[in-house]
Amino acid sequence: MNILIINHYAGAPHLGRELRPYFFAKNWQKAGHHVTIAAADHTHLRSNAPVEGHEPELRRIGEVSYLFFPTPRYNDSIAGRGRNIAAFVKGLWQNAPSLAAEVQPDVIIAQSGYPYDFFPAQRIAGLCGAKTVLEVRDLWPLQLRDHYHYPPTHASVRFAEYMLGRAVSAADHVVRVLPNSKEYLMGFGMKEEHSSLILSGIAAKNRKLEVPAGKAEKLARFKGNGLLVMYCGNLGINHDLEDFVDSANLTGENIRLVLVGNGGNKITLKRRARELSLHNLMFVDGVTPGQVSGMLDLADILYFPLRTTHQARYGIASAKLLGYMLAGKPIICDGNAPGNPVTEANCGIVLEKHSPQEVAGAIRMLANMEEQQRNQMGQRGREYVLGSRDYSLLAAEYLALLKKLAGKE
Repeated sequence: MNILIINHYAGAPHLGRELRPYFFAKNWQKAGHHVTIAAADHTHLRSNAPVEGHEPELRRIGEVSYLFFPTPRYNDSIAGRGRNIAAFVKGLWQNAPSLAAEVQPDVIIAQSGYPYDFFPAQRIAGLCGAKTVLEVRDLWPLQLRDHYHYPPTHASVRFAEYMLGRAVSAADHVVRVLPNSKEYLMGFGMKEEHSSLILSGIAAKNRKLEVPAGKAEKLARFKGNGLLVMYCGNLGINHDLEDFVDSANLTGENIRLVLVGNGGNKITLKRRARELSLHNLMFVDGVTPGQVSGMLDLADILYFPLRTTHQARYGIASAKLLGYMLAGKPIICDGNAPGNPVTEANCGIVLEKHSPQEVAGAIRMLANMEEQQRNQMGQRGREYVLGSRDYSLLAAEYLALLKKLAGKE
């Protein structure tokens, strides 16, 4: 079976996110199928650009075939991102005849997150008789309201509503990623019998790189005989880390908090720590994606802030949270949403309200447990990820769906 994945943000381990198409393609190719991924050459999720040019360029990355389409560079402004999306969708549309002839797909998966990539996918399918799958991870137009604070009456929101409705109605099948998104998408015309839930995942057996010795030694000295609570990730303005910083003033000196990462809000968070004269909180520069799991191993407790957004009430699709769980440490999840894997695995404490007092209370509760209890709690999270959220398991589930849809069972 020939499979074409359209994912604007598709990456690879050394390129950066998004990794779902890469690992699905690897697993499907092991099962004897041919997979091509169509992606943009520039996105804000990548650590570097895979190609530079003015024409679509075919590349092999980790034995996976990518066709990168030229798109303009952009910052995270809506105008720049909009031009980037438009260039990618236009490139797909214009190259639909050649894609249909060269790839000859049996199934096409529109997986970019926004609904606009479905229409060139539909055109390609019409030229070669393929089936179409619309994968919905981000709920547009809620994404516009959450990220850019557009009101419901904004023209871009109305246009996204219209395009999503057309896409979910026309697709041969809809794959939902968020646990509670079914009713939302049925409101746009999706038929329940033509949809499936395939959750977010992680490469559980991905190679772990060692943490730089200097960072590991620095953390060991800071921890001393105390307990280390860690956040490891981006320190941007959208990551709601203020409660974590403020909670350090309420936990006691024997509990040490550390923020590992870089980002636009780091200076503000450091200033706040100085204002509170926090001696049990430390900032450590970020590590490479391959070193994150090794860094998490150095902690006793992990902290994960969950943003309050319009989309959150439909569930969580966070590979980062799954990576935390894979580390086998108890997790404090600051915020809640339907289908929260921390709740499902019973591997930590989920807070309903965002406040320093709530965070500090959860830290003290875990600190007062026996070490064996914390280890058992963390291990439940690891077992949950290995047993249900590894990409190899999800890829097998997805492949069975594609075979049935294409009549290739």
